[in-house]
Amino acid sequence: VMNAPNSQRRLAPYKDLLKVTRETIRCAEQAVKHLKADNGGEAQRLATDLEHYIELAWRVLSQTERRVLRGESVPAPEKIVSIFEPHTDIIRKDRRNTYYGHKVTLSGGQSGMILDWVVEHGNPADSTLLMRMLDRHEVIYESYPRQVAIDGGFASKENLRLAKEKPGVVLCAVFIYLISANLQPV
Repeated sequence: VMNAPNSQRRLAPYKDLLKVTRETIRCAEQAVKHLKADNGGEAQRLATDLEHYIELAWRVLSQTERRVLRGESVPAPEKIVSIFEPHTDIIRKDRRNTYYGHKVTLSGGQSGMILDWVVEHGNPADSTLLMRMLDRHEVIYESYPRQVAIDGGFASKENLRLAKEKPGVVLCAVFIYLISANLQPV
């Protein structure tokens, strides 16, 4: 489908793919009925597992129909990008690269040891996370860090001003550094 040169030429292969997917889901639904008729524990567990994937497959089918056939823009929080990890977030970096996974905010000490971490939900802007991380540091360690060095994404004049206003912070510097936490670019 993705090898078709434009959206019009992709439409027919997408319709075929959606048709096959719909048929596959219906076959899986029939399998669930047969598994539930079996009183064995393993059959019941398999039926439950299969129902989980059927529900996700219907959601993927729906989002694909909305996006491809109706031209809708499906909001990222509604998208399923992995039926095996449906909680996976879509992370867009500066309108350049798209990653699938979870954004993690880290704070570390001079030794490089991680002092605090937060697995973010969705794809919040880095610039919205600095004050929360500084305040978390103060709660955990009962003081703000003396020095703060932040990635360029966290930097704004307002964030730098607010960081320097925190009691005990005497130096705030911006650096450009990228940590890839096993995220896969698209």
